[in-house]
Amino acid sequence: MILVQAGIYWLLARNWVGQRLMPTGLANLYRTFRALNVVLLLAGLVAVFARAPEQPLVTFLVLCVWALGVIEFVNYFVVRLAYPPSQWFSKVGQWREPPAPARHDAPATRATMVSRSFSGP
Repeated sequence: MILVQAGIYWLLARNWVGQRLMPTGLANLYRTFRALNVVLLLAGLVAVFARAPEQPLVTFLVLCVWALGVIEFVNYFVVRLAYPPSQWFSKVGQWREPPAPARHDAPATRATMVSRSFSGP
């Protein structure tokens, strides 16, 4: 779900990035996605444990897919994690804002993201 949201964002962003701010309606939609994604990730984790397959390997693989979803959520909506491997350790600790889906190109949202990133994980 998160990867689909990001893909759609980047397809649409070609129309405004570098020219103007993200359209307000779309920014509001991505704010809603951010909250909805948290609920979906938590519900997914509960579902994994409630209906855990009897085979430990299958449970492990399902948890790995869930963890990938969490990592993508963090990367798109909390703090940027995507850097070249040679720069990853030096840059990830800088707590930079993620690309625009999380920021929605709005100054108030950027200030909130920056204050959250300095308050710790």
